[in-house]
Amino acid sequence: MLMFFDGERPDLWEVLSERLDMGGDMCPGASGRRWCKDLCAAAWRIWMEVYGAERGEQRLKEMPDLKR
Repeated sequence: MLMFFDGERPDLWEVLSERLDMGGDMCPGASGRRWCKDLCAAAWRIWMEVYGAERGEQRLKEMPDLKR
């Protein structure tokens, strides 16, 4: 999902803005760009929470002296 929505994709932003039907965009694609940015931020938070927890558990197994 991140690879699709992340990055500079003005054509995607415009299509999403049309689909979101936000109306009143002063800049074409602005709503789509904000939506992509928020979606990617949420995806990163979830990924880091899951992946970070897995990595942390793995590190504790590999380095028992880190346990508190």
